[in-house]
Amino acid sequence: PTIWVDEAHKMISEVFGENWKEEYVVWDPASGTLNLTRDYKFKELYCSTIEESDLMTADQMKYNPEAVKFQYDFLNDGIVDGRIGIEGDVKLPQGLKDALLHGKKMIVLMNPPYGTAVDGHSKKEGSKAGIASTVVNSLMKESNWGSASQQLYAQFLYRLFEINKGNITIC
Repeated sequence: PTIWVDEAHKMISEVFGENWKEEYVVWDPASGTLNLTRDYKFKELYCSTIEESDLMTADQMKYNPEAVKFQYDFLNDGIVDGRIGIEGDVKLPQGLKDALLHGKKMIVLMNPPYGTAVDGHSKKEGSKAGIASTVVNSLMKESNWGSASQQLYAQFLYRLFEINKGNITIC
């Protein structure tokens, strides 16, 4: 809801200053229909989502026309030879890739999906069985992250920490 988005922007402004939208590259890697950004203007905004229909909705509603919007599976795309990196990622827009590689100040503003593969052996429709089966999940398991690897939210954080060159702040 807008009231919570506004509160999040207020809190970020308290920490990073009123001009953070102009001073930082902002990326929402789980943007959906751009709920976190649509009521605000940004100097350099990247919005990615797994669903093409989300991008179409955002464009139809004219949300964040200044943004670079792209379809991207954050937990599967761009992971080459079992390595989480950005150098060889052909799906990332060049401006975002350059910002990540060259240490531009970046805020990752996100509300990633909350979900776990554990379904309590439910046979009900809508079960989330298999939801956490991603490349990042496999890498986390190989690194002995245990049950955290089943949480989508933890997978998003893991990937961000793996690509962070010391310039990313997660909000």
